[in-house]
Amino acid sequence: MSYEKRFRALEHISDGYVEVHGDTLEEAFENVGLSLFAMMTEIENVEPRNKIELEVIGEDIEALLFEWLSELIAQFDITHLLMSKFIITIKRSEKGILLNAEAWGEELDPRKHISKVDVKAATYDRMEIIEKPKNVIIRYVVDL
Repeated sequence: MSYEKRFRALEHISDGYVEVHGDTLEEAFENVGLSLFAMMTEIENVEPRNKIELEVIGEDIEALLFEWLSELIAQFDITHLLMSKFIITIKRSEKGILLNAEAWGEELDPRKHISKVDVKAATYDRMEIIEKPKNVIIRYVVDL
């Protein structure tokens, strides 16, 4: 699987700064998940063996992105599950914007998964979400 067109690392002095692309908002958020785990390991080696379901809500789209990143980081910290496949739906409601995800991956195996960096937390620093017809660009920073 090729990830070159889905996301790319951007220059940042000390943290992880990434630009993600998608045809839809859902696809862009799926690629946010892929890009996050690609920072941690060689994602091509992560097999989609185990499925989990996740749900996050944000008062606006930026808060939703922050909550999504935070949930993925927390899930890894708790379960040691590296994720390599996502199917996401995003719906607006009176409570805010709701993201439901099915995520697949496998537990971290140091013999198989080369460790790159330790992602500590999501931030709002340099966060951008640009929605155009058939083109969504998301830029985000995480603390390493």
